[in-house]
Amino acid sequence: MSALALANWLTDAGVFATSIYAVGASVPWQALLLVYGSGVLVRSLGITPGGLGLVEGTLCLGLVASGVHVGLALASVLLYRMISFWMVAGAGWVVFLFLRRDRRSLISPNPTVTDQLRLDG
Repeated sequence: MSALALANWLTDAGVFATSIYAVGASVPWQALLLVYGSGVLVRSLGITPGGLGLVEGTLCLGLVASGVHVGLALASVLLYRMISFWMVAGAGWVVFLFLRRDRRSLISPNPTVTDQLRLDG
């Protein structure tokens, strides 16, 4: 289990680094894990759902402090959160709706079967 958690964190940090690179900023490799770790710490505090607003501010401040231009830092953090939070949440809602639909079809009786029971009874 610990290996999977570590792989999850490293992959997420990779998405963060790729988001920084994607907006045209140079990735601050020396400070990347410190900035990413501070974002994870703020997210785990549970003050807001998913750390909304707090994680973005923390990551943006960390990137600016490590030398990334303010506009590029904000763009990279918003891209990272779009991928790591909103796409995952959207996928979760799609799965939830499919599971709910399947459950409803199992619970709700088939109208033709109930009509047949009424006729027989």
